[in-house]
Amino acid sequence: MANYSNIIHGPLTLFQLVFGAAIMYFFASESDQFEFLSYFSLHPVTTIGAWMAFYGSIITIIFPHKILPMIVMVVGFLLYSAGKFPSVSNHHIMELFFCIGFLCAWLKLIIKRQSLTLNKDDLYQLVAPIGRSLLIIMYIYGTFHKINSDFLNPEVSCAVHLWKHFHYMPAWMLEAKWIHWATIYGTLIIEGLALILLCFARTSYYGMVMGMLFHFLIGTNGAHTLVNYSTLSISLHVLFLAPDALNRFYQSNLYTRLHKPLLWWYGYAFILCFSALYFIHQWPLIGRLVLWCFIGGSWILFAILYGKKQSYHSRTTIGYLWPKSIVGAILIIGFFFNGLNPYIGLKTESAIAMFSNLQTENGQTNHLFFDKPPYLFDFQNDIVVMTHTTDPVMGNFFIGPNIAITYSQMKNWFSQHPDNGVVYWDESGKQHIIENIRNHPDLSKPYPWLLQKWLYFRPVNLTTPRPCTH
Repeated sequence: MANYSNIIHGPLTLFQLVFGAAIMYFFASESDQFEFLSYFSLHPVTTIGAWMAFYGSIITIIFPHKILPMIVMVVGFLLYSAGKFPSVSNHHIMELFFCIGFLCAWLKLIIKRQSLTLNKDDLYQLVAPIGRSLLIIMYIYGTFHKINSDFLNPEVSCAVHLWKHFHYMPAWMLEAKWIHWATIYGTLIIEGLALILLCFARTSYYGMVMGMLFHFLIGTNGAHTLVNYSTLSISLHVLFLAPDALNRFYQSNLYTRLHKPLLWWYGYAFILCFSALYFIHQWPLIGRLVLWCFIGGSWILFAILYGKKQSYHSRTTIGYLWPKSIVGAILIIGFFFNGLNPYIGLKTESAIAMFSNLQTENGQTNHLFFDKPPYLFDFQNDIVVMTHTTDPVMGNFFIGPNIAITYSQMKNWFSQHPDNGVVYWDESGKQHIIENIRNHPDLSKPYPWLLQKWLYFRPVNLTTPRPCTH
């Protein structure tokens, strides 16, 4: 117990710490996620999954060197996600893909070794390329989706929209036009450059530091729910650290000067877990900023001081990016396909198009590379305007001034909730009044199960230019 470096060591430990924080913030910073911890009577399996994920994340933070709490957290998150699909956010689907990969890698080693006692370095070698590739794909689409006329328009750009939520900045900076232009093109340059640097082993350290700093800044945004996305992104950047980063920390003068390092560690873990309360209760912004600067700043400082690799002889670019298992490769291909969905006529939500201003519905697009979307499917072709419904969820999200909905989204929802009525107008200007969905020959007919769980469309804003939406 005297030397904590003998207990906590290796690259998997540091990753589990930060990824555990990402799952904890996932539930703590979004009220609809956190409320599932008390929905047992309505959604027992989903609620049990939420319990396992949230409390498993806290145990993972306190004991990041142990694999079992991480597995409990991962399994819980998968159960929770199964109940929520397809209504998941962009960072949620990234966490979902990674959790599937982590669980499969763990099971593969258990079956191969026929033992629950695993070498953590072997597990890390299987899961790290999956996480790295997910991050690379996030940067690909995070940059590509934004190359559209509305993101480049400072009047409606999501870059400017987010900038105006940095409430601690002076008012003149929030409104300065030249800063608005800088946020737009700075976002594209930083994300594009981080992508390029991370793709090559020899430059990955600089891409990692740049990406971590960028997402740390996003975490200071007044929209407190961005902290969970920032922490997830930082956790995936941690996978680019030198494998011996923790060992170098233990050999540093800083560590040798620590009095009772185990006590220091538990103090740090307590602060990290305590920070969840600030997001659960949405306490004053200044407190959340101080905690985030301490927590996120400690991860970045560690990466800068100890994260650079000493040698690249055994780290080829393909070797450290491409998964070492068939399941991992399938997950990466699937995640890449997920980002293509808006262009090929499938879903528009959870397709890594967050805060991008991207429009692809109704056969039209604002993307500068296309005159019209290269649809392979027609789920986005028809849009309708709902004016009334007895379903409160659809009413809250899809009824409002200049708001439309894809017919596919309306059908996918109402076919699973048929004891409702709806009034909507189609593109020809014809009004449809349906008192009970069960009596409608098309809306009452559900899509195949796989499409039910995959198709998810954001509201269509009919305003031109298109304002920023998540």
